[in-house]
Amino acid sequence: MNPIVIYIIILIAVLIVLSYTFYILYLQFMPGAFYYPSTDKEVVEIIKLAKPKKTDLLIDLGSGDGRIVIAAAQMGIKSIGYELDPILVKKSRQKIKKLNLSSLAKIEFKNFWKADFEKANIVCIYQFPK
Repeated sequence: MNPIVIYIIILIAVLIVLSYTFYILYLQFMPGAFYYPSTDKEVVEIIKLAKPKKTDLLIDLGSGDGRIVIAAAQMGIKSIGYELDPILVKKSRQKIKKLNLSSLAKIEFKNFWKADFEKANIVCIYQFPK
């Protein structure tokens, strides 16, 4: 094999490893809890237990990739998620836009300790399952 091709492959591998390493380090210094996504089954159970009505406002603390916010919006429930990880905020906002749920769901890049809960009827937070 051509030595230049080998060097390019090694360079790409090193860049991938470095990128991943910097991302992990970045996550370690972020405030808030570690991202641990809920399963689809758990999201259904959370919404079921909340018993939302169309007039409710659901707030999800540490909304991650927006699964709970999106599920509520798909049921016609206005929902807001608060998330500190900018990558997850972008990901969830893109999914909300793609699903055409912008009128019902939004994700705030904000610490939930500074959030306004005054109009919320349902406040949820998903933690580690055990």
